[in-house]
Amino acid sequence: MQMTKVSCIINFFKQLAIMNRSPLAGCKACLLLILFFSSCSIIEKSSVHAFDDGFYRVSTDSFQNKKLYVSINEDEIIGHSINHQPSYEEEKPAFHLTLNRPGQTTGKVSFRKSSLDIDISSVLLKYRPSVYGLPAQLTTDFNLALYGGWRKDVYRIYYETSPAGTKKLKQNHRGFDVGLFAGAGNTLVSPFSTRSVVTDEYNGFILQSGIAGFLETGFASFGLAYGFDHLAGPNGKDWIYRRKPWLGFMIGIALN
Repeated sequence: MQMTKVSCIINFFKQLAIMNRSPLAGCKACLLLILFFSSCSIIEKSSVHAFDDGFYRVSTDSFQNKKLYVSINEDEIIGHSINHQPSYEEEKPAFHLTLNRPGQTTGKVSFRKSSLDIDISSVLLKYRPSVYGLPAQLTTDFNLALYGGWRKDVYRIYYETSPAGTKKLKQNHRGFDVGLFAGAGNTLVSPFSTRSVVTDEYNGFILQSGIAGFLETGFASFGLAYGFDHLAGPNGKDWIYRRKPWLGFMIGIALN
């Protein structure tokens, strides 16, 4: 049975709670995050960004960028030029594509839509540039963030000719979005990161925020982030990365 979003998150935090603390704890946590979510239905073909019924901007051999309500079945795709879900017995389709019939189209048929995207995300790697003459740092500390952005999805259907001359139906999907994120995590506070104000090492609590852009593949959403961290506690004012930007590599899992 497929795991739900809630059960994935619960199981992830159970594993995180029993994980031994170590210098690689943040990296282990991020890997656990990927492994647990990879077993969830939210990143399979039944994901929320799958090619389903709805409104799309459709481009074919006959017309370009036309807004249609599209109904997707196993063997056909039907589009109607109306502003509500159609009654197919009464409305004449503006677009009708029977799949596995190569002669219907000579080029690609594309379907585009825009939507609000809400993800739970994690910054797997953070690159902190050099400050105060100290070396740049690459960190893998554990963190989670809530991301919201404006998303565009493009679905394409076309026929590919094999060397034998036969045509085979092909489909591909690409999604991309840009938005804002905010969340929390941990970071190592040490003499290095406080210019010797702190004499011992400990894991501090941080708040993070910034802007990110994602590209979705068939597996999950991966992106780049530009953000800032705020270290909570009395040593926040001494932290060398206070109000300093970082660049990061993110992974996101859709919630909406």
